[in-house]
Amino acid sequence: MKTEQIQTYFSTLTDYLGLLATLNDTREFYSELEEYHNVKKVGPRDPFPVDTDQYYRICEGKSSYLDNFAREFDLHDVHLICADHGHVMYTSSGGSDDGVNLSASTVESCGLGVIWTTVMETQDIAYEDFCYYNHADGLPTLFIGTPIRDKDNRMLGVLVIEVSTIAIDNIMQNRTGLGETGETYLVGSDFLMRSNSRFSDEQTILQQTVQTQATEQWYRTHFEHLSAVSLAAPLDNIYIDYRGVPVVGIYTDISFGDIHYALLCEIDEAEILAPVRHLRNTVITILLATALLVSMIAFSVGRRITAPIRWLAQISQRIARREPVAITELKHKSKNEIGSLVESFREIITSFEDITSQAVTIAQGDYRQVVTPRSEDDILGSALQTMTITLKEASVVTERIASGDLSKLLTVRGENDLLAHSINSMSHALRQAEKTGKEQEWITTGQVELAEKVRGEQNVISLAQNT
Repeated sequence: MKTEQIQTYFSTLTDYLGLLATLNDTREFYSELEEYHNVKKVGPRDPFPVDTDQYYRICEGKSSYLDNFAREFDLHDVHLICADHGHVMYTSSGGSDDGVNLSASTVESCGLGVIWTTVMETQDIAYEDFCYYNHADGLPTLFIGTPIRDKDNRMLGVLVIEVSTIAIDNIMQNRTGLGETGETYLVGSDFLMRSNSRFSDEQTILQQTVQTQATEQWYRTHFEHLSAVSLAAPLDNIYIDYRGVPVVGIYTDISFGDIHYALLCEIDEAEILAPVRHLRNTVITILLATALLVSMIAFSVGRRITAPIRWLAQISQRIARREPVAITELKHKSKNEIGSLVESFREIITSFEDITSQAVTIAQGDYRQVVTPRSEDDILGSALQTMTITLKEASVVTERIASGDLSKLLTVRGENDLLAHSINSMSHALRQAEKTGKEQEWITTGQVELAEKVRGEQNVISLAQNT
């Protein structure tokens, strides 16, 4: 936007200047001043007389449109200069260069003299960059000059305007959309400012050097490698400005005639990155708060999970040590996995209590206890059931042995069935003892009977026949 405004300002100035130079009012005004020049017989090296009543009357009636033009565009001055000798025949400001003879004055080394010479040589519109012009109160002034021609295209004189910094500063120092530290300014090919800095109370035009990464890049683009096209060249990094402050900026080329300016737009890095830093800090704060909240939730949930697990681990250790665990100790109730685990422990403890109770009863000699396995894979229940049956059988067999019935044997369930082997061995031993006892009894009875008979019968033949 600033680029368009500056270009439009200089373009409009140039167009208006060209228009003024072709107006009949300008030609008539110049003709009357030329006639006055001839009447006064002003020599080629003489100054132009501007302190006569006749001169005042001529200017009073003809110069108002030039004065209005100077006010409208905030110009420092408007000049009419004769082509032949360089007499400054009119200035809208009435300044000290009014009536000066440029061909005979040292003024030609800067500003007005240079622009007059250039227009006379080129016979065309010309521009003279800002310089400190003594007759402009020592302020930086830019000059634009154009020929004044008659109807036959003969060059009569030169119309020159002095461009002050007021209008340019009004455009460049408008900070709309630039925040607190934003700035736009112009820099010439000598790396000196062509507009005043908003950060300085002093004049910075032609005083402040701006040799930064941006201006050096602009210079290389438009002077070392001159390009006919004016293009914006955004910088992709942060650089240090003329104040020594890190800024983010872009530049573009402004040109009119053979004058090139760099128009720079810059904002302090601290300001432009402030929203980013604020967002970063906000995100970090949110992340930290979220992490803290998640940690607290995780700690709480973890305790709710690990506490029952630690408690169940203690219960498991007690069960492993075969310590009694009451089912009433498992009070945890929930519908999650922990609840299912606790319910499984309840079933384990109930099963162990049943097995333990049955084992105690059997250990006390009560074999009437009925042991029922909980499933086909219930090894402990099946083993206890088999043991109970075996002990019952052993009890029956021993009772029958005790009553003298040695015919019943206990079923041997394996090579290592010591109880069955022992009872069966005992039964066999008793049967052998019984048999031996009977044989001994028969012998003893026979001997007694024989003795009685011997005692009663002395005849051997009769004794033999009786036996």
